[in-house]
Amino acid sequence: MTKPLTQRLYLLNYDPANKEIPTVRFRGVLMRAAALAELTLARVLELNGAALGRGPGEPSADPFLVQVLSDVPAGKVHLPSLIQRNYREAEALVRTQLLDAGDVVVVGGSRLGVQDVEAVERLRREVRDAVEGDGDPVSLSPEIIVMAVLSAEAEVDPLFPLSDRVRYRKRLKHLASQLDNEMPGFRSALRTSVATLRGINSGW
Repeated sequence: MTKPLTQRLYLLNYDPANKEIPTVRFRGVLMRAAALAELTLARVLELNGAALGRGPGEPSADPFLVQVLSDVPAGKVHLPSLIQRNYREAEALVRTQLLDAGDVVVVGGSRLGVQDVEAVERLRREVRDAVEGDGDPVSLSPEIIVMAVLSAEAEVDPLFPLSDRVRYRKRLKHLASQLDNEMPGFRSALRTSVATLRGINSGW
């Protein structure tokens, strides 16, 4: 699947058992973190200590990524604040993109499902294989590591329920270390954002 990371992470919220995309509490901050991660992987942004700066990469034409990029100030930036900024709008924008493309469909009332179940199942299996396996994390693509680790940190239960997050805790820690090496600060910023929103009974 070649969609932006943000859209793939949204689709990873699909629950095959109930054939729907349920409400997931921290999906908005997950979308913001995924956008920043994607811009960093593409070298549109570069992290230097506490500062995010423009890199040599070509900016994406994706409207959501363009919006997130416009939110990045020059110089030092507090990553958790940047991730939390307009997080409810972030989820709505990515959902609208997928609805407009026909990848997400209304399956009854306000319930949402996916059009290509097989493609989403393949994506889920690819990400879960990275967590269930024991191969060297260096051999995995950075995008797979981002999807696995950020999904776990944002508590995407349809993909990684709490029981799996406990069961594969050691493996997730190894993957998280690899992500921290490649993009220092992003995982901890998402974790801080989740904790902050949980503390004020928000994040929905």
